[in-house]
Amino acid sequence: MLEKIKFKNFKALKNAELNLGRFNLIVGPNGSGKSTVIQSLDALKQPHKYYYNSIKNILDSGVNNSLLSIDYTINIKNKIYTYIINWNIEGSPVKEIGLDNKNVGSNEVLSYTQHIQTYQFDANKMTEPVKVNKIGAIYKDGSNLTGYLDHIRDNGKDRFEKLVSDLSQWIPEFDDIGFDVPNEGTKVFKLRRKIDKKFITANNVSEGTLYTLAILALAHQSDSPSIICLEEPDRGLHPRLFHFVKDALYRLCYPEQFNDDREPIQVIATTHSPYFVDLFKDNPEQIIITDKQDDGSVSFKNLSKDPVLVDNIGEASLGEIWYSGILGGVPANT
Repeated sequence: MLEKIKFKNFKALKNAELNLGRFNLIVGPNGSGKSTVIQSLDALKQPHKYYYNSIKNILDSGVNNSLLSIDYTINIKNKIYTYIINWNIEGSPVKEIGLDNKNVGSNEVLSYTQHIQTYQFDANKMTEPVKVNKIGAIYKDGSNLTGYLDHIRDNGKDRFEKLVSDLSQWIPEFDDIGFDVPNEGTKVFKLRRKIDKKFITANNVSEGTLYTLAILALAHQSDSPSIICLEEPDRGLHPRLFHFVKDALYRLCYPEQFNDDREPIQVIATTHSPYFVDLFKDNPEQIIITDKQDDGSVSFKNLSKDPVLVDNIGEASLGEIWYSGILGGVPANT
């Protein structure tokens, strides 16, 4: 599990430290580093994609202008590893991996980092036909959703049936998932309406339904990636569906609670919704507040670290309290 990330001059995160658990919901205003945290996980997986043409233009002259780095602390089978990415003056990333300050265990860490999945769904990409032999993971933008659903159907019948059952519970309008072959060698999914048993093609399905389907597909996957990062998993959904989203994410993190025989998956999600935040009132340790300071720097605060505040919440709505600004993590001058 990724336990900690320390940032030095990485975009808005000038000098910030983020502590993580098995499930993490990051809330805060725009520009407060939520997406940057997700990008740091992309950098952990593929550092070479984060090359900077002019490091001098990125470094803040007021904060150690000789260093741009991300320092990760990773716990793999109760062994603590450090993985540090420093960007040199030419803008190239330089990796340092160690176990207990010794240069060992790098293969295990690199295997862990290659199983990180980050997502920011694009509805248009999710409905694109895929090659019939295209299987594997859903891509970052949600493309290859058809190939992934087809793979689950052919290689995990029980999981596919449970996915369909959950879909009909979330959105009762639909009761089955089918597939079409629009052109030779390609395939695209479709959803069957319960009322008349007619199929609706993927490109005629609402964005909210597409996002629902993608989240369910991730929740019912048989593989166990190390980390799944989701930007606004509640986006496009009615607030009455948010508790289903929470359950789906918990299925990833806590498979033992759902009789799912696989390893737990660490989840990092972001949101702007007070309704979604309110669902985690009983688990303040899972909520991370981001605050943007007057100088543009960002800090992270785990809600459970303020026990007095947690005790004073009482019967009030956590989402409303956050929205009011008492917890921080809201836009300035609002």
